[in-house]
Amino acid sequence: MEAFKFLGLHDQVYISCSVLMCEAGSSGTRCSQGCINSPLTGHHTHRKREAITQSARHFISQGPLRLKRSVESTRSPGTPMNLNLVFIVGCLLAAVGMITAVALYKVKASKIKYQPLASFEN
Repeated sequence: MEAFKFLGLHDQVYISCSVLMCEAGSSGTRCSQGCINSPLTGHHTHRKREAITQSARHFISQGPLRLKRSVESTRSPGTPMNLNLVFIVGCLLAAVGMITAVALYKVKASKIKYQPLASFEN
């Protein structure tokens, strides 16, 4: 029986049950019989009327019970990184790459010295 499987789906839940209360030490009441299975639907059973020392059924509800999640449990292990962070890091790497390319181009261009060609006269 998976009684509390719903906790993972909702942030808050209510727990409720129906109870039968009897006076302590009273014999011959429904409480003195202990737990019994409820009759199947469609079948009628006849029982003696229950003693006066027994009260009626009571419905008890408690809640809301709130599920507090930690930050680590809300992120699954395979959760992708924040897209903004990935975008910013990508832009920074592209900028560094472009600056490096321009610097290398300028260094190579400065090493080239132009010299006049010798003239050939015929």
